[in-house]
Amino acid sequence: MRNWFCLASLFVLLSFSAISCSGLQTTREWDTTEKTMFVANQAIRTIDMMQTSYIFANAAFYEVNPILVAGVSILGPLFVPIYFIGVGIAEYLILDQIENPVYRKVAIGVLTAASIGLVYHNNSIGVGLSSPR
Repeated sequence: MRNWFCLASLFVLLSFSAISCSGLQTTREWDTTEKTMFVANQAIRTIDMMQTSYIFANAAFYEVNPILVAGVSILGPLFVPIYFIGVGIAEYLILDQIENPVYRKVAIGVLTAASIGLVYHNNSIGVGLSSPR
């Protein structure tokens, strides 16, 4: 069951990335580089989501994001993908308001670099990947 949930979460995140690349923007058309960068960002976020699920499933680790800790204490592990999908949607909506293509690329790059740093840190302390239980 949890493998299906993980695959469904991945599908939703990647589907959102595909929708964002379809030209439904409210400001101006995203170019191919911006679309590719955003999809890469969402792929890294998916890995971060799976690592966060692993953290909540293993007592050897603890989560430091207070929003995730509070959400999981209320809704259980289902909150993790809800949080990450919400963050992905919010990122897209905010990025879409940046009209200058250079600034948008920089913003996507900064967000992606931050996510890569989180994933790298989690991996360096032994956090694996898991789907919500």
